[in-house]
Amino acid sequence: MDGPAPGGSSGPGPQGLDRGNDANFAVFAPDETLVVDPNVLYHKNAVTPYAGRTLTGRVRSTWLRGTDISADVETNGDRRGRLLRRGAAVS
Repeated sequence: MDGPAPGGSSGPGPQGLDRGNDANFAVFAPDETLVVDPNVLYHKNAVTPYAGRTLTGRVRSTWLRGTDISADVETNGDRRGRLLRRGAAVS
């Protein structure tokens, strides 16, 4: 891919989506719908005000440093990212 991603940065930090930079991005299907099921959410607290609601837009895959990590999260919960705290420097 040549040039920056439409709309600006691809995530935290100043890199953007350019050749030679880390490829951190998500593939998003804006017209796809899903019904929120708290039993399959990928976070510790499954309580959500959206349970049973139909939402539009869905992340189909997540890429970290050029590697599709979507299957890792779905199969074994492997999360390779790091927590970014508000105001903290990104290295």
